[in-house]
Amino acid sequence: MSRIIVTTCLFGLLASSTACGGQADVIFVGANVLTGDSSQPTAEAVALTGERIRAVGSSTEVRRLAGPKTQIVDLPGRTIIPGLMDAHVHLLVGPLTIVDESSLRTYERTALPRVMSGFISHGITTVRSTADPLPYITQLRDRLERGEIMGPRILVTGPTPTSPGGHPATTVCRNNPFCRQGLAREPSNEEQARRIVRELADAKVDAVKVTLENSRGFANVPLPSDAIVAALVDEAHRSGLRIIAHIGTDPDTGFFLTERFGGVGFDEFVHMPDVRTPSEASRLATVLAGRKMAVTTTVSIWDAYRDSSGSERLVWGLPYVPGMRKVFDAQLVTTRVFAEAGVRLVVGTDWVADSDFFREDDVRLNDPRVQPGARTLYEMDLLRRAGLSTTAILAAATRNAADALGIGDKVGTLAEGKLADLVILDGDLLRDFSALRRTVAVLKGGRVVHGMLPER
Repeated sequence: MSRIIVTTCLFGLLASSTACGGQADVIFVGANVLTGDSSQPTAEAVALTGERIRAVGSSTEVRRLAGPKTQIVDLPGRTIIPGLMDAHVHLLVGPLTIVDESSLRTYERTALPRVMSGFISHGITTVRSTADPLPYITQLRDRLERGEIMGPRILVTGPTPTSPGGHPATTVCRNNPFCRQGLAREPSNEEQARRIVRELADAKVDAVKVTLENSRGFANVPLPSDAIVAALVDEAHRSGLRIIAHIGTDPDTGFFLTERFGGVGFDEFVHMPDVRTPSEASRLATVLAGRKMAVTTTVSIWDAYRDSSGSERLVWGLPYVPGMRKVFDAQLVTTRVFAEAGVRLVVGTDWVADSDFFREDDVRLNDPRVQPGARTLYEMDLLRRAGLSTTAILAAATRNAADALGIGDKVGTLAEGKLADLVILDGDLLRDFSALRRTVAVLKGGRVVHGMLPER
């Protein structure tokens, strides 16, 4: 670690004056530190130098890094966790709002800042945004990296390859040509598929997301051929990119699709598959765990939410019917079975700006749980309802997510040398899960981006 500090001091990369003297800038003591690291799950203190974590360990050991200018922050009754992640959002998708470049820029200027602060204020310091239009989403990512705007760290996939006329091209985007052009790519042969992946790689996306959807709700939506899917996977890996797959979630097809495409070479499946029985879930879990595939949960998309009239709706705006509740309950069971089988679960929500874009009237969803960041914490609540432990839920929103996104060497756990993304909570999270919503301060790259550090 000292070599890293010396190097960064020589090149002037750390603004801190204490870094070059070997002292920590800030030391947090007195809190229950949940590192997210299975080799050292808890600690007593954390030291930060510049944008990185200098040390994690006992108070006695970490306090040795204190100098005359080090800020010691005592946090009795508090919990420190790694910055949370939401691995499945759509930051620049608004089927009802974004209909051309002008409206997209207006959305970026007027609405997006509230979206970004919503994630940050709930402790989400990293998101992966999928199926967004190019070049706008990479421009947004780069502006965040340069510090020009405030918000979570973003990883992007750009438009999603799907079949001609597939989801989301003709479903989410329906009568919105700008949406269709931005969200989807519709290859009809293998060469087109490879060309699309090369286009995405040239745009410097962080991963490729493929959409495989022909569930009951999209009965007339075709699937890409096996040859096209194989070409997409092969070209993505040739380009050094991870490739993830949206899998249809209908009970009659989702389980089949997950098995059908499980051996193609995808790195991750997005959406918890619906299965009819726990034994089917167990059989599928064995397959996924054996292939070390991550699964992004998104269970919250099947719960019921209140609209402004008090009625229940699916998050997309459709009236909530008993069949939806059956799917939701089945997904909770599958989530528990997957967790017990060792499938690497990752927290994701499928959050989108026009969350109720399928509604057919003027009554809007106003349930606070659908808001950016709030949905992420609610997803974590649902994992708890499914039977996961607090430690497992925290891992799904931190370490597992970072590994699935390919940034586990930078974030995801509180460990020496990693970026100082951390959340300070009021209370003992291991004893009181509601502490997850009592955010005292959020740090991203060592900077306080929400709340404030206690004076003592």
